[in-house]
Amino acid sequence: MSPRRLILAVCFFSIVVNTPFSSGSPQPVRPAKPAARYSDKDLLIAPDHTLVRDSSELVGEKKGQSRRSSIRQRPTRIAKTDVAHHPHGQLREPVIVKRNPLQNKTIMYRNKIPIKIDYDKGTYTVLGKDIPIPVDNAEWEEVRNALQSVESWVNISYPRFNAFVDSDFYEGREQAIEDYLDKLHARLLELESQTGWSSEEFYGKKLDIYVYDSGSSCTDGFAFGGEAYIGLHTLFGNSNICKKPYYVDGVETWNNPGEYGDQWMFGWIGLHETSHAINPLPFLNSNWLTEGLAEYFGFNILVDYGDINSETADYYVENANFSLNYGSFGDYVSNDYKDKFNNEIQVSRGYDITAWMFSMMRDNHSLDWSEFFSILDDNMRLLDDSMSLGQYYTDTFVIDVFGKASGLDWASTETIWRYDGPGGPGWGVRNIMDRNWYPDLAPILNFSNGSPLAGETIDVMATVSNNGDVSLMDVSVRFYEGTMLLDEQIVDVPAQGNTVVTSGFSAGDGTYTITVKVDEDDVKIETDDTNNDDSEVITFTACDCGIKGDVNDDASTDPLDVTYLVNFVYLSQDALAERPDCPYPKGDMNCDESADPLDVTYLVNYVYLSQDALCDGCSE
Repeated sequence: MSPRRLILAVCFFSIVVNTPFSSGSPQPVRPAKPAARYSDKDLLIAPDHTLVRDSSELVGEKKGQSRRSSIRQRPTRIAKTDVAHHPHGQLREPVIVKRNPLQNKTIMYRNKIPIKIDYDKGTYTVLGKDIPIPVDNAEWEEVRNALQSVESWVNISYPRFNAFVDSDFYEGREQAIEDYLDKLHARLLELESQTGWSSEEFYGKKLDIYVYDSGSSCTDGFAFGGEAYIGLHTLFGNSNICKKPYYVDGVETWNNPGEYGDQWMFGWIGLHETSHAINPLPFLNSNWLTEGLAEYFGFNILVDYGDINSETADYYVENANFSLNYGSFGDYVSNDYKDKFNNEIQVSRGYDITAWMFSMMRDNHSLDWSEFFSILDDNMRLLDDSMSLGQYYTDTFVIDVFGKASGLDWASTETIWRYDGPGGPGWGVRNIMDRNWYPDLAPILNFSNGSPLAGETIDVMATVSNNGDVSLMDVSVRFYEGTMLLDEQIVDVPAQGNTVVTSGFSAGDGTYTITVKVDEDDVKIETDDTNNDDSEVITFTACDCGIKGDVNDDASTDPLDVTYLVNFVYLSQDALAERPDCPYPKGDMNCDESADPLDVTYLVNYVYLSQDALCDGCSE
């Protein structure tokens, strides 16, 4: 089988950094002893572990080992399907299929935003904007022609993805490729668990992974929503190719004990590309964000699985080994906060530059990744709506989420990320936009009866307004009496509109403070979180209906009361006593909320026959 050269490299760089710079004057952490850098194109390893690499590689220094990366686990929304169907987690035996993965098509993002993919032009169109499909180290036509030249694919189905392997590449490497996919499947489950993201959630389909021969390149690939393309070296399966060292106390070390051994970069590229494929669309539209996340989590999942140690992850990220063309964060800072192509970060692919920023948020500012993904999940409408305003608005929103997940207010967050000029200390994001388009929730509290009697049930009504440009779903509205929770309702509040929320309340005589709190847990991102409460005082008055049947209020019930009631009912002569603190009208003997001849009968029977059918207005 002759190897075919297929160059597809969009996303192969990654990050885990555990010895970050301060936000004051960031400086790259260098290894304590010289160690060689190299690109993924120059990784043929001789049996004696001598690296074969070109003379353009850089040398750096590393300081002592830093703490292990911590990605806090959050409850997954991905059902971890039982993989016992097959010894390797496969759902069925491999089958050969004919398909062209690069047919022009339209896919839906979250079942509402169409994405038109034109593989002939190498673009995708979202909200009327044409965006090039990012491919490294080749022109799009080369990539397209190479993939379309594949005559058939071997389909291997897993619970979390469908794999399609170039049948020519698969032949003779069956065991190696299936073992590779088994490992990738297990690590994808972990990635989905930690992020809560999946191809099904965002793109309505099971993830498709295409594996092909990348020629002499150890790894390359690209990815898009719901699809990942992974290129593996033409000699894949040979244990002497594409090895990478790991580091222990600054010493370059071989014979990695992890499942991938020294060929762990194959696992890394799979995670990197699948990370892109399950990103929400706004992240894919912002290259520096999606590449930074793929870098960060590509390494972190390997660390979590014991495929590499955290020191190794630190070393490769801080030195930008897999993204030398773009440079490290230190290179970026020294170049007036631009990558090696002189691109500002928001028009760069970022890679390890961005990933290092994420690490500094974690280590210097207490970023909680679990909280980061939770906040995003609760504010997906806001993330999606940012796309219609432009990429810089998406960037600003995501930066805001990083701050909130670190317990920071917006002023502090903006200070960390903004561009402050060549000398810093901000991290160089030049286009941070206003947040006036955010939603803004504000409630107003009212009562159906402002002077209720003790025991009476009234309606407590909260008019929840949204003064922003983004509608909000699943907003919590809580009612309190003092500190006691009375009721919670979950409602939707339209942009530039309002929703009325009603709850019943009853109490004995006395004065009460009723409070409504909207989004009390600060789940929704708003322009102003200080106007989400409203309180009102309500007084319930004790009931007083007097003595039963004593309509003239002379402290006794006797025939004179019958005369008063007869004159009131039949002659409209109103001499009955006023009882403002009684919930029933005067003359109402049977509490049916009216005074009529039947009430006269009830009172006559009570006075003359001692038949007590009168009601006590305060206890009915």
